[in-house]
Amino acid sequence: MEFRVRRCDADDATAISLLCQATILETYAGIAEGSDLYAYITKDLGTDTFRELLASERACTWVVETEIGKCAIGYAMVLSGEGDHPFSTIVLERLYLLYRFHGLRLGKRLLEEALAFARTRRSGLMSLKVNAQNTQAIGFYKRFGFVTVSEEPFRAGERDYRTLVMHLVL
Repeated sequence: MEFRVRRCDADDATAISLLCQATILETYAGIAEGSDLYAYITKDLGTDTFRELLASERACTWVVETEIGKCAIGYAMVLSGEGDHPFSTIVLERLYLLYRFHGLRLGKRLLEEALAFARTRRSGLMSLKVNAQNTQAIGFYKRFGFVTVSEEPFRAGERDYRTLVMHLVL
């Protein structure tokens, strides 16, 4: 199977929203309460949210699609900071790939796009948050040199979940 990685725009909002919802459920079912996942997805991950983000100057998003059918199977989104130096730190807001496509180096391709973007903006740091129980993702980020710098709660639905804050000096 062949794949392509391309940059997204606001017209991709529906596909990215659906992909985000599917990968959140796929990743966190069995880790988080279903009611919390459903609340988070319906409140924060709808098409309108992604349309606004994809149209913003702060966000840059890439999608991995199947060459045949151009079906979105993974994506990465980075956000720049605000203020006088908006690109001094780039936040890897999301990087998800449908599980059946793990192991094909597509996550690596997405992260490399995000890192290249950060470096062209002369960012000094890439930051991300990852659920502390998502050991597969934590290992993936560590292989790229990310280190855990702190922990903080992430509110989804009615509960807080433990997240790790990880940094990579660029």
